[in-house]
Amino acid sequence: MTGRHRVRGVAVCAVVVAVLVAGSLVSCARFGASSASDCAEDGRVELPAGRNSLRSPPAGQPAPVPEALWVADGSGTLRAVDGRTNRVTARVGIGRSTGPPILVTGGGLLWAYQNDGRIDVVDPIRARVTASAVVVPARPLAHNLLYYGHGSLWIAQPGRLWRVSPAGKVSAIPLPTDYTPTMLAATGHWLWLAGGRRLVRVDPATGAISIVDELPGSTGIGQLLGTRNSLLAVGWNQPEIWVLDPDTGASTSSIRLSDGELVGGMYDVDGAVWATGNCGNIVRVDEGAEPRLRTVRISDVSQDFPAVAAAGSFWVADLVRSEVVRIDLRTMEVLARLPVEATDPDDPAFTVVAGRHSVWLLDGDVAATHVLRVDPETNRVLRLPSPADVPSAGASYGTSAVVAAPPE
Repeated sequence: MTGRHRVRGVAVCAVVVAVLVAGSLVSCARFGASSASDCAEDGRVELPAGRNSLRSPPAGQPAPVPEALWVADGSGTLRAVDGRTNRVTARVGIGRSTGPPILVTGGGLLWAYQNDGRIDVVDPIRARVTASAVVVPARPLAHNLLYYGHGSLWIAQPGRLWRVSPAGKVSAIPLPTDYTPTMLAATGHWLWLAGGRRLVRVDPATGAISIVDELPGSTGIGQLLGTRNSLLAVGWNQPEIWVLDPDTGASTSSIRLSDGELVGGMYDVDGAVWATGNCGNIVRVDEGAEPRLRTVRISDVSQDFPAVAAAGSFWVADLVRSEVVRIDLRTMEVLARLPVEATDPDDPAFTVVAGRHSVWLLDGDVAATHVLRVDPETNRVLRLPSPADVPSAGASYGTSAVVAAPPE
């Protein structure tokens, strides 16, 4: 089983709106910033500061990495910001659209899905379109869920699941007519869809589907995460993670975050399950007969915490403080808190995207989407030279981005 990135978490939510942290990726639940008291705290808590870097690199010169940030907007051009040179080294025409295409990676390829249903399969190394297809989108566009797994791109729509092969071959699998998928995930043998409180299991080899009994809880499934050997689900804005049988989908146990903290996002980090809580706790699920949580606190302000994993660390965006918090994957120690200097101080939000070796930030204003990179060697966020910036194609369309192989 493979996915869009090394870190796969609630991936579908990110690609539905074509805004990536994916890899990662943005969680489906949304939490506005609030006071610490909303998270069962009497006051501000003491937060780990992390180690300070001792090395000082030249400004704007992070170490080269063999990866590229591929960025698209509504202009019809897919750009590669090469991690070896920190500049745009390739452009691929994919056709103009009314908004940014949804970008997905998998199988060594890039997949670009346009609002009009056009799909371009791009070989990032050769920087060229190798196949094309069409899957007419459902309306509203939020009803089109994209996911890469088991060697194909899957597009889930109300009542239908589409499969697109790397060669551009399209096939359809009927779903129950009253079934509207809201989440997709994959385990070692199956593709899973969630809609309401029901799961649908798909055999990727035959296309056969099986409908699973409704999960417990009073809300629908808001998050679904599959790893090679596990399947987990969370209800909309709930503190409880359901551990499901990866073959049957039946609930086997559950894990609850402390003090009723809501699960903001779940992530597959090389088979280990990590999660973010809206009150600033980052947790790792140690699976076993009785799964347990290991926790580190990074914030006392309730918010969403987009996260990615790369270079041996878990990187969490604290958008309220305009920081990226680095956590060691093995020890769960906070290694550093990296300040992010926003282009527009009145809008300090940024998007975080990662590959296996590199972490990138996108910080937009009305003129362009500015590209920044994290230097793991020095724990600094560095703004790349202006040629790496991506014009906004009218400022209102936004961008989508993924990390993949660099062009030759």
